[in-house]
Amino acid sequence: MIYPSYYRKGSVCIKREDSRSGKQVDLSESSHRNPFRLIQTNDKAGFDKIVSGMELVSFETYERFLILLHNKSRQEARSFRETHDQSPEYTNLFPRRDFFFE
Repeated sequence: MIYPSYYRKGSVCIKREDSRSGKQVDLSESSHRNPFRLIQTNDKAGFDKIVSGMELVSFETYERFLILLHNKSRQEARSFRETHDQSPEYTNLFPRRDFFFE
């Protein structure tokens, strides 16, 4: 087997870096709290079981998943900031001042 290799099934894409470890990107709504995780198994068979039933894909497919994850996280951060800034309980009574040191 040649590493790295890439697998995909639905909203999940896995990069297998060696026989026992890799990285997973999951863009599903159910994994919104942990969309990226490291995978480490005790043996090759454990990782084989994880990727069984998945389609072997190219690096470009995995890279697209990373880009989508990055864009999603940027959008969520922007939405949070906008909501935060509009909430009256977070209005800053003491605005930030700029201090210049000579």
